[in-house]
Amino acid sequence: MNQDASFLKGKMVVAYVRVSDEESDPERQRAMIQAWAVKHGLEIAHWFEDIVGRNPRDESEKRVHFQEMRKLVQTGQVQAVVVDSIERLGFKDQHEFGHIIHE
Repeated sequence: MNQDASFLKGKMVVAYVRVSDEESDPERQRAMIQAWAVKHGLEIAHWFEDIVGRNPRDESEKRVHFQEMRKLVQTGQVQAVVVDSIERLGFKDQHEFGHIIHE
């Protein structure tokens, strides 16, 4: 996570949590994201979580909350999406990753 987040104060920041399967615990991701936000004096405006069932990294089109988040980002209202690690976004390959980040 970016260490200098001062440019995000007063902006809309959302968080995304994804687990691969129901055996995984999303709480660690939530705690890390929240700790980062508090450290930087930021508020997470909305949490998007794909935590029920299987949520494979290479099937982003099937993750309901990920797609909801993408639609909100595309409106221009969101200035940042915070994740515990870049792998939590989940993408097929570097091309899809580049497309997601471009949005």
